[in-house]
Amino acid sequence: MTTPQQFGEYLLFRKLTTDGLGETYRAGKIGNQGIERVVLLRMFNGAGLDAETLWRTVADRMGLHRSMQNPHIGDGADVGRVGTTPYVAYEYVSGKNLAELIKQARAKAYQIPTEHALFIMERITFGLSAAFATRHRDQRVQHGFLVPENILLSNEGEVRLIGFESGPGLREFLGAAPLREAFGAYLGPEVQPGTLATSTDDVFSLGSLLYELLTGNRLVHVPDGNYDPLIDDAILHSEDQPLPPSLRALLKSSLAPKEQRIGDVQQWQQAFGRYTNEANYSPTTFNLAFFMHTLFGGEIEQETVDIAREKATQVDVAALAQTQVDEPTPGPSDTVLIPPGQAPEPIPAFEDDSPAASAHYGSSSQKKTNWKVLAPLVLIAIATGLGAYYYMSGARDSAAETADVGMAPPADPTGTFDQGLDDESLLDPSAEGVEGDGTDDALDDAPEISAAGGDAVDVSSVDAPPTPEEVETQINNLVNDRANTLEAKYEDELALLRQQLADAEQAQAEAEAAEAKQAEAKPQAPSGAAAQPANIPAQRPAAGGTASQTPEPKTTAPAQAPAKQPEPEPEPVEKKPEPPKPVSLGDLVEFGPGVSRPEMTQRPSPRYPPSARRLGKQATVKLRVLVNEDGKVVQVDKVGSKAGFGFDEAAISAAERTQWRAATKNGVRVKMWVELKIAFKP
Repeated sequence: MTTPQQFGEYLLFRKLTTDGLGETYRAGKIGNQGIERVVLLRMFNGAGLDAETLWRTVADRMGLHRSMQNPHIGDGADVGRVGTTPYVAYEYVSGKNLAELIKQARAKAYQIPTEHALFIMERITFGLSAAFATRHRDQRVQHGFLVPENILLSNEGEVRLIGFESGPGLREFLGAAPLREAFGAYLGPEVQPGTLATSTDDVFSLGSLLYELLTGNRLVHVPDGNYDPLIDDAILHSEDQPLPPSLRALLKSSLAPKEQRIGDVQQWQQAFGRYTNEANYSPTTFNLAFFMHTLFGGEIEQETVDIAREKATQVDVAALAQTQVDEPTPGPSDTVLIPPGQAPEPIPAFEDDSPAASAHYGSSSQKKTNWKVLAPLVLIAIATGLGAYYYMSGARDSAAETADVGMAPPADPTGTFDQGLDDESLLDPSAEGVEGDGTDDALDDAPEISAAGGDAVDVSSVDAPPTPEEVETQINNLVNDRANTLEAKYEDELALLRQQLADAEQAQAEAEAAEAKQAEAKPQAPSGAAAQPANIPAQRPAAGGTASQTPEPKTTAPAQAPAKQPEPEPEPVEKKPEPPKPVSLGDLVEFGPGVSRPEMTQRPSPRYPPSARRLGKQATVKLRVLVNEDGKVVQVDKVGSKAGFGFDEAAISAAERTQWRAATKNGVRVKMWVELKIAFKP
């Protein structure tokens, strides 16, 4: 067992990384009652750093984080030094830094999808622009040292920047070979030791990061400073196609000599935003979170267990207050707190060999999905989808509907997908309004920390993660509860409509009977002048030839026959609805209660027909795609008239190469039709 080491007011739980700047730990801030909070603690003890010189810069920017409250900037918890070592501590968010993601993707031969690269860059610009709009000592805040190690990616798919406090000071040491070798590719050629940060420095860093994320290759400085040939030959790593013209132009203006470069990060953000809007990309935090779990699944699960143990660490505050530790002792990066005599529980690695993950991120015969990690995401997605259906069910029919979802375009003019899904509405919180501590909600119920006792860890009350069977049971219960609620509502509305129909039929019958009775009560009008009553004999003329006077006829009112009462209509026999047919694996279903639509997990770029591109033609092709219970496309039908010029064939080919997460009904995987629109724009 390795006990936590004290570093000033912190206990060092686990060393996370070691790089050219120093060591980074997950640490616990010691308070009056024990561990006050968990932080990410960055020590600047790397080779080539002058601690005293760096400390002057860090101390000068000590209160900077309080004026930069933004969800895309790390929340600074503390700035200080222990002995000669400066440090900055941030509120801990479970995840990795961008350097670790790039390294892990290369190690597993995964390609970072273009949409993830653009999403990460978009979030970086949010943080840089918010900082640039802030003033510190009457100067706009610039980072000055924007490198992958200062970009944090949470396990939930959010991006945060750190290092604003130390960035300007670290530039002083770029003359040291270790720092220049580790970080020089991300800093402009004009950045030299002692130079002040300018508004174009971060622009070059943005261009270098974008180039590496798109191509998979780190930028190499060229002697003449002309990066145009390198950019023209670059290939989108995840799509094996040349960079789109708009991205090539953005990179060239980002990596140009200082006087020709884009002026500042806000201008860069605007240019980048125009491209992503025109290209119809729709990346989400959910997709990036899924990618993070694919790369680091086993570590993420282990981290959850570790943090629970660390929060329960019992410390003797009085004893620690009398102990002063100036420098940490280098230790292994996999330090985990385990009580004496207790062996650590094996944590299975999170891996995924589902068709969607294999096609999108690469394949491995040894990957196995561990749904304990993604359980919160799945539950939220199902609950949100069912809630949306319940709200909208009164205003739409059960047919599959089409909505727009942007697709990643290939190089040069190409096609884009639209599909009836909206991932962003499921899990992506507002860019400006969501904060998180990066840990599971279940950890909030960890036992209170006692100041008594030594530094042993109490793990007896730490809840174990749910098993896959428990998660599946929760999902099925949620789906069944919602389905039962909708079914009961349907039965109530159906009974009300039947009653209204019976009342309407009875009212109509009564109205018809009243009309018949009124018609029989009216006397018949004479049909002509010669018509006479049947009981008056005809008068003959007298012998003299004159007609005798006709006496007044006696008329008696005929007896009125009683009105015929209509026979009552037999009451309709209410037929009880047949019980719903049990759902079987692979059944073909339509959207309705208990049904979740297919979700696209791999979106290949449609190839723009060469002849149509030469002629400047454009079109939008509508398709119906049948997705089976395994998430495979088994049939594609054309909807509407033919577009011609090769558009129809290109769209069908792209649709056949899509990968999906199968639709489900009451938790059972089923087949379902879904509509797609593929737009080709020159």
